[in-house]
Amino acid sequence: MKSWIWILVLTVLSGCATVSGTIPPTRNLAGSSPGPEAYWVGAAETDITPTPGFANGGHSIAGQAARGVWTRLMAKAFYVEDATGTGILILTGDLWSVPAGLGDRVAEILAEDHGVSHIGREGILLHGTHTHHGPGNFASNAFYNRTAQRWQGFDPHLFEFLAQRMARAGAEAVRQKSRANLTLHTSVTKNLFRNRSLAPFMQNPDHREFVAREMLSREVAQSKSQTSDPNHSHPNPNHPNDRLAFEAVDKRVRTLVATDRHENIVAVVNFLAVHPTVLHPQTPIYSGDLFSATSAVLAHRLVSESPSAKKPIVLMINGAEGDVSPNWVRRDRKEVVELAHRLATHIGTSMLGNSLVIQGPIRKSFERVDLKGYEFREGNRRRKTSHQPLFGSAAMGGAEDGRSVLHELGWQEGRVGKRKRKAHGPKQAALDPVFLPFEFPVDLTGMLMPAHEIPSKAPLGVYRLGTIALATLPGEFTTMMGHRIAKNLGTRLGISESQVMLLGLTNEYISYFVTPEEYALQHYEGASTIYGQASGPAVNHALEKLSMRTGHDTHPRKPHRYSFQTGGRDSFGLESLGYEPYFAEEGLSMFFGDRKEIPRFEWNDRLVAMEDVVHRGETTPRVSIEVREGNQWIPYRIDNSLEDDRGLSILTVALCAGKFCDGDTKRSSPTQSRWATFWIPPGTFPETYRFRVRTLSGRTLHSPPFVSGAVPN
Repeated sequence: MKSWIWILVLTVLSGCATVSGTIPPTRNLAGSSPGPEAYWVGAAETDITPTPGFANGGHSIAGQAARGVWTRLMAKAFYVEDATGTGILILTGDLWSVPAGLGDRVAEILAEDHGVSHIGREGILLHGTHTHHGPGNFASNAFYNRTAQRWQGFDPHLFEFLAQRMARAGAEAVRQKSRANLTLHTSVTKNLFRNRSLAPFMQNPDHREFVAREMLSREVAQSKSQTSDPNHSHPNPNHPNDRLAFEAVDKRVRTLVATDRHENIVAVVNFLAVHPTVLHPQTPIYSGDLFSATSAVLAHRLVSESPSAKKPIVLMINGAEGDVSPNWVRRDRKEVVELAHRLATHIGTSMLGNSLVIQGPIRKSFERVDLKGYEFREGNRRRKTSHQPLFGSAAMGGAEDGRSVLHELGWQEGRVGKRKRKAHGPKQAALDPVFLPFEFPVDLTGMLMPAHEIPSKAPLGVYRLGTIALATLPGEFTTMMGHRIAKNLGTRLGISESQVMLLGLTNEYISYFVTPEEYALQHYEGASTIYGQASGPAVNHALEKLSMRTGHDTHPRKPHRYSFQTGGRDSFGLESLGYEPYFAEEGLSMFFGDRKEIPRFEWNDRLVAMEDVVHRGETTPRVSIEVREGNQWIPYRIDNSLEDDRGLSILTVALCAGKFCDGDTKRSSPTQSRWATFWIPPGTFPETYRFRVRTLSGRTLHSPPFVSGAVPN
């Protein structure tokens, strides 16, 4: 999270909301064997886009409130079950993170409302893609409800909306299970990802070994020659000679493909390590960003190649991405689409090559581990994490490719305090005034970032899926910390490091985790590692212990009671956007570029609040394009895929709602909202088109006809 926000949080919210409930005990499921070489697999997805009016989570106060949506936010589920009835459910959502309380609530809903009680909390891997253009204000802790987004507060309706919809996707995946085969494919990207924090990376004594592994050929090493686009020829716009940054990342994309008995693709699960946010922090839109765009492109290609097959579910699972950025330059819509096409091409090509067939039973090991004051042995030495979480000075200044204004004022990497702190070393506290020549006598950091508001308990899991393994990470791990964990787990499990998939930002978010060597330099990632220099090795140790227990029955036999304090309660939604902008496209130039005429359509609709749609209903209108054929209008398709707001070409925004539409008395209504939609077609076509809108009130509207490149009258 590129958050530089802490010093601006100068108020403590009054009141306190609570998330609590009970997860029933896991019940064994009698297996119906699909055979020794196959599994039961199901996949599903559901829309988790909230109403506009929530501040985007992840950018903190640098972000904006979302006015609308481009690439809808989705929850996607992948369920796999072996012959004994043992199953695991990977649930991923287009969110900046997933808090532990959300995972517990999803498990409760699955068991109580959908009858899915055989997986249990221990079998759910709840993952956030880490887009910074999803909503904030849903964390199950007070700290991130105050700091992860522009507006403070916890919205219980948003929390329950996300839990209900994610559980629905999981339940549907279980219901749709059918016999399937699993294969693992590996591709190596070129110039798509860059290490944004090279100095700490090179501080690791094993970094040379890692880079040697990544430099697979002379062609890959010659990074500048790998692309015809000069804007993407360098890893860092500020340091164009840092070609090492292309090699100081895990360039692999490992793709798990599930095919049914007819060899149709059911699901594609991609494991890769990159912060997926390309769009600029000032983008006032919900979007899954790079991962949503890549999923859309890949699914489109698979459908166009097999028109008779059902559209597969494509999941993007982030790994150890704490110091890895996409190779962006402009940070606009066009660049997201360009990078998505390149990434989808790598994945699609690998699916045609050699593969590893996945066979064998599912084994899982799960435990809630408190990383506060965690003690362990590393070799002959005793290690311990801190009891007191602490953000460092460089966390205020932002990452190297996302500096804040505070960086120029002195909140920079390498800052150390006047005294050593237990388990933290000479780390300078985030809110210490850096311009004073003496140690500030008041602990502002402890006052405004109290330990009881910051999460420390991580639901960790290690899972054997035949010949591969999955392991959860409770935050953003740097490349080298992730490499050490995967290497260690591979050794313990008797498989290669390449057969270990790390799932970052899974089951909880406890900020960053770096190696001790990286921590010593106190760059952004190290300063954001809050439980001290032993934090990363502590997770490594905890996962190692779990790996030694895989195969044992870890099903809880008693109900699990959970309770989280979320801080002050608030409500957000359409009316949070304020008054209607003068131009409908205001603030959206990053989507339109230099295009002068963008087809658009505006209409009045009803006002929808989040509490109205927690269990069912639409949060935004649904938009598609129709084309005229003779005297008829039919849905417009490109290569067998519908042109609608699930793709990359339609942007829909809320202009105003309720009393904020009073500027025009003809539109004025306390229960009304006003919307606009734009179509950015991938080319110019000679046909005549129109917008088709399914409104929030249930009506179907059509725009006046228009030709591509022209605005309808």
